[in-house]
Amino acid sequence: MKIQVILFGVPKIIVDHETIEFPFRKAEAIFYYLCVRRRVTRDELVNLFWSELKEETAKKNLRNALYQIKKTLGDTVLKTPKRTIVELGDSVEIDCDVDQLLEHKEIDAYIGPFLQGYTVKNAINFDEWMIGFREHCRERFTEYAYEAVENDEEDTNHLIQTMQVVIKVDPYDERAYRLIMDAYARSGHVNKSFKIFQSLKNILNEDLGVEPDLETKSLFEKLAVQREEESAPRQPTNMYGRKQELETLNRGLRNYIAGISFKSILIEGEAGIGKTTLLENFLESHVFARVSEGTNVPIILNTICYQSEAAFYLKPWHAILEQIIDLTNAHDIFWPVQWRRELLRIFPSLAERLVIDEMDIEQSISLSPTLQIHLLEDIIGQLLGLITSRFKIVITVDDLQWMDEMSLAILTSQMLQYGRDKLMFIGLKRSGSSNVVRKMKATLLRNGLIDVIHLSRFTKSDIKAFLKQTDSSIGDEEVLDAIYSETEGNPFFIKEYLIALSESETCTMTTAMRNIIEGRFNDLTKDASNLLDLIACFSDKIEFEALREVSGKSELELLELIDELQGKNILLEGGESGQLSFSHHKIREYIYENLNSTKRKVLNLKIAEWFFQRIRNYGYERVIYHYRKAEEHVKAMKYHLIYIEGFLNFEHELYPVIDVSIDNKTLRLADNNRVMLWFKEAESELEVLREQVRNLTEVDYLKMRLLLMQGRYYIREGLYEIGRSAIDELIEIAKEHEDYAFMLKGIRQLVNYAVQTYDEVQMNIWIDKALSILSRFESKEEEGMIKRLRGLALMLMHRYDEAETELKEAIALFKALDNRKGKYRLNIAACHNYLGDLHRMQCKFEDAMKSYELAIEISELSGVSRCTSIFLTNAGQTAFDYGRKDEARAYFEEAIRQFDVYGTVWKRAIAEGYMALIKLEHNILDEAYAHLEFSGMYAKKLKNPYSIGIFNKVRAKFKTEIEKTGIGTYPSIISLDTEAYLQLAYGYFRKSNSEFEMEIQ
Repeated sequence: MKIQVILFGVPKIIVDHETIEFPFRKAEAIFYYLCVRRRVTRDELVNLFWSELKEETAKKNLRNALYQIKKTLGDTVLKTPKRTIVELGDSVEIDCDVDQLLEHKEIDAYIGPFLQGYTVKNAINFDEWMIGFREHCRERFTEYAYEAVENDEEDTNHLIQTMQVVIKVDPYDERAYRLIMDAYARSGHVNKSFKIFQSLKNILNEDLGVEPDLETKSLFEKLAVQREEESAPRQPTNMYGRKQELETLNRGLRNYIAGISFKSILIEGEAGIGKTTLLENFLESHVFARVSEGTNVPIILNTICYQSEAAFYLKPWHAILEQIIDLTNAHDIFWPVQWRRELLRIFPSLAERLVIDEMDIEQSISLSPTLQIHLLEDIIGQLLGLITSRFKIVITVDDLQWMDEMSLAILTSQMLQYGRDKLMFIGLKRSGSSNVVRKMKATLLRNGLIDVIHLSRFTKSDIKAFLKQTDSSIGDEEVLDAIYSETEGNPFFIKEYLIALSESETCTMTTAMRNIIEGRFNDLTKDASNLLDLIACFSDKIEFEALREVSGKSELELLELIDELQGKNILLEGGESGQLSFSHHKIREYIYENLNSTKRKVLNLKIAEWFFQRIRNYGYERVIYHYRKAEEHVKAMKYHLIYIEGFLNFEHELYPVIDVSIDNKTLRLADNNRVMLWFKEAESELEVLREQVRNLTEVDYLKMRLLLMQGRYYIREGLYEIGRSAIDELIEIAKEHEDYAFMLKGIRQLVNYAVQTYDEVQMNIWIDKALSILSRFESKEEEGMIKRLRGLALMLMHRYDEAETELKEAIALFKALDNRKGKYRLNIAACHNYLGDLHRMQCKFEDAMKSYELAIEISELSGVSRCTSIFLTNAGQTAFDYGRKDEARAYFEEAIRQFDVYGTVWKRAIAEGYMALIKLEHNILDEAYAHLEFSGMYAKKLKNPYSIGIFNKVRAKFKTEIEKTGIGTYPSIISLDTEAYLQLAYGYFRKSNSEFEMEIQ
């Protein structure tokens, strides 16, 4: 057996591609210690982990820990040649990254500090050893890293990557900064050297209050002279004209830095007009000028939006948050761990950057509860507030027209909050953008937060002046006319034309872009041309690792081909190490359009499968995109539905199973308009698939998946007829295919519908059907669900003893299934909640409160706080009826806060109604009436007879109390007599079999 043990960074044990988890932390720590030491004494282990205990107890604990290690990893993993010795077994192959570093000097094995973030309670001696060994590993890594780059100074990419890790380990190691600066300069990227120097300067100044040493400053000055010599002649080629626009940008940034009135900038214009070039020249000239002056520079947070991701939420903010996290980590800016957990729930791929406890990472990634957009807005706002209090921050967004509406909403919110004094924004967008972008622009203009720069095409005289400045040899009017005719004054076209013209005097074009771009590829090698075809299939920035695996090239071969393409100015380095992008999107479009259809499908399929294998890091968006491009429509549709489910699973399932698989790793933020649009698009896609695909079983499976989502969504929204229709169709299709799993899921939604409408007859009919199916199709999970619902049905029929038995059996079933992973916590909590209801109906108030509190505790432990609002409401109602008004108020206030946060409506009518009575008792009439209005609105929304009964009961109490005050007129919500409301309440309670509520005063 082979065991892979990762001890650098967050520790991990992998056996047969599966991550292994220990039930006890000290057993796990002992195994890690053995992986490093190989052979230890029992006394040594006792001293490390149980030094404070009596010898007999400590040795007993050690025996138990060793047993747990063998139980988890197999009996042969340990051996004890003597009673006093413990060592790793010979028959087990341990592949440990510590050995790779310390014994073989493989520096790539070091991905972070030894046992990063790892703690063991009540084990001070182990902690001391761990800290000492962590420092030892750090020192060896640094030593070996310098040895590696000294032996291979020519490989600049490897040098830079290695030294970047050294800096991450020791952010004050100036030697590493100097090596990176020199490497960038040697590879023709002096500007990047300047950025590295400024980063070092900021860190040293802010953390230690010192300047870089003389050797580093001397290197910087040498590179400054080099840059000045190299860049001066080329500057006009990079950007011609735009002086007025550049001054607008400069004025805005100068004022922002000086702390006086400023405006952010929105740059508009057609594709290729020079928006990106203007921004890059502005930022570089400003930043480098200020570096040479020795003054502070603003920190740029940049993101690029892509057309392929316009339909997917929050991609642009992912890039910005990566930079914010790196900034706060580098400068030790503290922010609450709860924010980190929430971000991790939304963006699982940020796990490497977010430094939080290992257990928090596991829980955050596995649970992913529903979030509302204003929660994310709040976290981002708090983060921006933190960093803008210390730094000048400029956010740049390229291709704003492709930003999704949710990202735009958050950006607009942050601009309204910080855009007047703390934060500058520079956005680039094409003319004629969507209504959502126009709305954002109008909002920012209306609030006086932006100036708009509109870039127009060059005139013929502009081109003539540009040519005179860049190449005096081109002065022929005929050539000038040809350039203007072919490019129509588009700066990008002009630049491409001039490059082509410099390579061939006879360069002619039939269409501007096609021939210009085609000329760039004439002398590419066959391998470079094939690689370019592959790169063009990627939707945005290209991951080097993806290219290596999909192309089958070695790393060295790939680097040489990329160098060839960069030399032709076809590819550029991306914003991050290991990423590439095209120098212009038009080049990518041209290459992709000219691929033959078969090659295009094959390449996209390979890319889709690469991203699918790494779906935890990249999400479903790229998988869906590439499967569609590969014309694998069934797979694309399958993962598109999974993507939608990621938004709806937690939002529209009352007590969901907490799926620890990747299916629930996506963000859950969706409004009704977006959901309806998704449904409509999915229905259209399925109709097309039905015409294209021979295997209709696959299409029916996708149809069932969609119908289940639709039925659940509509039923939860109170649109019962549409929801019932979707579920009925689902069940019919499932019957046809004898798909009992889908039948049970559909039936469960019908039971939920009967619960919401208190239709106990239908509830029992559907439960009996579910039980009948379970007799043929065994599913312990579904059996537990049905038992929970049957317990509820029996309770509503006042068969309390039977109901209690059924609910307790359901709890036992879920606990047996759970296996400590927490998947069924919400269902267990729901059973305890129903037991609370059962006790309340029997006037056993103390027992009811205990059950509700247990439900709340389990729900909070699960991390899915949305369900907790239901349990809080029930506890509040019971406390109120029991006379504990202050306690009830606390429950209701927290419940309503969670209703607001998570957007749920089940039980909200009850919480709002009781809060109306509480506010009334405190003579806060405006708020009391507001809560009463909300109670009626939510009761009617769900058409739930029990909630409507409570609303009318509250109205009766409200009217009685108001009459005591002597107020002469009443709002329409309490215009009837008290008795009329009591009669209405009684009628609805009778429908819900809850007449006992009339006896509770």
